Amino acid sequence: SSGHFTIGKLNLKKYAPYLADYTTAQVADGRLDIAADYKLAVGDAGLDLTVTKGAAQLADLAIKSPGNNETVLVVPSLSVDLTEASLAKKTVQISSIKSSGGNLLALQNKDGTINLIALLKKSTTSTNMVVKTNATAPWVANVDEIAFDNYTVQFEDKKPAKSANLKLDQITVNVKGFSTVSNTMITPTLAMRLNEAGNLTVRGSAKISPLSADLAIDLSALDLRPFQPYVEEQVQLAITGGQLNVHGYARYAVETNAAQISFTGDVGVTNLATTDMRHFKDFVKINALNITGINFDLQPNKLDVQEIRVSGLNTSILVDSNKQPNLLTILPPRSTNSVPKTNAPAAQFPIHLALLTLETNSFHLADASVEPNCLFDIQEFGGTVKGLSTDSNSTAILDLKGKVDAASPFAITGNFNPLSKEILAGITISVKNVDLTPFTPYMEKFGGYPLNKGKLILDLHYDIANRKLKAENKVAIASLTLGGKVESPDATHLPVKLAVALLKDRTGKIDLDVPLSGNLDDPKFRVGPIVMQVVMNLLAKAATSPFSLLGSMFGGGEEMSYIDFQPGQFEIPATETNKIDKLSKALFERPALSLEITGSADRAVDAPFLATAKLNHHILRLRTGELIAAGKATNSVQVDPQDYTRLLKKLYLKSLTNQVTMAVTNIVVTTNIPVVTITNTPITPKPGWFSRRVNQIENWLTPASERQAEQAAAPKKSALAAGTNTLVIAPVSTTVAAPTAEGQVTVEQMVAILTANTPVTDNDLRELMQNRAKSVQTTLLSTGKITADRLFLLAPKTTATTNGQPRVNLSLE
Repeated sequence: SSGHFTIGKLNLKKYAPYLADYTTAQVADGRLDIAADYKLAVGDAGLDLTVTKGAAQLADLAIKSPGNNETVLVVPSLSVDLTEASLAKKTVQISSIKSSGGNLLALQNKDGTINLIALLKKSTTSTNMVVKTNATAPWVANVDEIAFDNYTVQFEDKKPAKSANLKLDQITVNVKGFSTVSNTMITPTLAMRLNEAGNLTVRGSAKISPLSADLAIDLSALDLRPFQPYVEEQVQLAITGGQLNVHGYARYAVETNAAQISFTGDVGVTNLATTDMRHFKDFVKINALNITGINFDLQPNKLDVQEIRVSGLNTSILVDSNKQPNLLTILPPRSTNSVPKTNAPAAQFPIHLALLTLETNSFHLADASVEPNCLFDIQEFGGTVKGLSTDSNSTAILDLKGKVDAASPFAITGNFNPLSKEILAGITISVKNVDLTPFTPYMEKFGGYPLNKGKLILDLHYDIANRKLKAENKVAIASLTLGGKVESPDATHLPVKLAVALLKDRTGKIDLDVPLSGNLDDPKFRVGPIVMQVVMNLLAKAATSPFSLLGSMFGGGEEMSYIDFQPGQFEIPATETNKIDKLSKALFERPALSLEITGSADRAVDAPFLATAKLNHHILRLRTGELIAAGKATNSVQVDPQDYTRLLKKLYLKSLTNQVTMAVTNIVVTTNIPVVTITNTPITPKPGWFSRRVNQIENWLTPASERQAEQAAAPKKSALAAGTNTLVIAPVSTTVAAPTAEGQVTVEQMVAILTANTPVTDNDLRELMQNRAKSVQTTLLSTGKITADRLFLLAPKTTATTNGQPRVNLSLE
């Protein structure tokens, strides 16, 4: 049979029950017009049907979903022009498929089901008619042109917590040369508007079998705000602005059962603005983020980027009152059912970024974990990073600059390779003139003092090689000034002000050099805590060993905390002048330090020498009295050796009230004062003390001119045994029966007896302590390097013992 048939205005709703086996969709409206020529024959090869010059016109099609009666598809017009369809040849040749003005509603429900797919039914029936065909040969379909114009797709995704609504309109699809024949090239073109703002155009060539595509993609000004529900699923951020632009070429092909995907081109984001949904404050704003020269390949893996340029980045890093930064709080809670990490090696994905450019970026930092809140700004942050790569043999060149607040420049330069498995770095960080007053809340909380003034200068250098870090941290603080003490339960009890005074030089500057080294694989090695520990160690040393800390800068050590004196003396010995020199130099270089001076004495060591001094002073008064009685001048009284011996004998005889018996081995004095026994055993006090004491007494009683003449004429006379520092009481062989018969008693014996019975009071010791402290004070002032307002004399204790060392104790504040 052959002929022409026409079906006009076929009501599709009436015949919709025939679709019940295939879909649950309801045909609400639609009319179909069909016309074609046909040829039909049945022969030995089976049924042969050929249709030519076919035309189908679909009008006002409307499809609804069951239950809610929601219209999911509207097709105002669809036309199909058939050239030929042959059952025997298994071919369909269509010249065009065209449609205009259609509307499609796609939904994804909470459970992940999609409404359009849910409308389809799996076939449960079989046809009763068996058509004999050549089952070995597949059907071939060819369409010269497919053209859809002005379509709209409304997509609603209910799966996120908040539904996402995306509208694709002004959709134009044109495909030329469509064919199911293997390796047939087609030319698809797609254009649409996204969310009534962005425009997408896709054009190029493709193959259906095997599936492959080579497409040019042009996406302009895609509004990112409608994608907010998907962002909230990952982070607590609100997209308040931003447009996406993509220009490039995408390729897809399947070879050896592996999909090969590649993209070359540029991607950019403009006017991006996000808000932290935890704190409801601006989080990240970017004027422009442009990624140019992208060359991406999957199978084999590779990502090359010519440049990433970030312009006008402004971000806020906030630390909440619970000490958590917003970078963490915007992340979703960590799942307790997370799959444990495996030790499987990560797939290698070579990455190379030729240039990272940063322009006029800024960061705002705020810490609400302290009161008042700390606020900082990094402004005009920019520069370049060249040559970022995962290649272990490559290094990136770093050159970044910016400002802390408005007037504190910083620079970061060097080379590193952060994307490589084996980290290699040599980075220098320089920061100038950072105002420290914004750090006052930290200082009040942890240090107990506000920062009233100060500038920070940093010069840091970090070298990393073979997983080992070597760091130089040079810190300079200028004009650091602390305020008054504030109460804080978190404040250290270490002497912060004393440490500052120890470190601050006379120009008001603190210089610290903190070198570090360690292995990055050591879990205990962390730069931040180590640097903090160094600072705490400085504070601890200032508390426990301030003179050691001071001596490490100017020489000396903890021995600078005291000045030793000779027994009974308050003149500074020559052996201690070096300490005075170092101390005066150190105090000159550390003008913020004050020195507390406390004299001390040891009764066991100092008392004998104070008694001798009292005896000599008594003899001087006796001689002065004789000169006054003789009418002689007493402006400068000198006691010569003869007068000294005469007056000593007088005092000795006066002190005797009963018989003095002297045996060969001892002298026993029986008087109304305590009994004193002097044996012939040598008296052996600390080496050198007696010779110095005798020399002092003789120098005190003898004019300088006579001392010089006597020293020049003969060796100095003393009560010392030759070549020793020991006072020897010679054995006495006779007995003196009466006080007037003292001839057998030596000068040394009389001195020993009289001094042993001369009382030394606590006031005497206290006066010695005060004189020693004043001597140190006077000597330091005489250097001209220290002012009196920095030297404080502390009241001495009535009795003091310093392990047998008469000294002045010093303390810093």
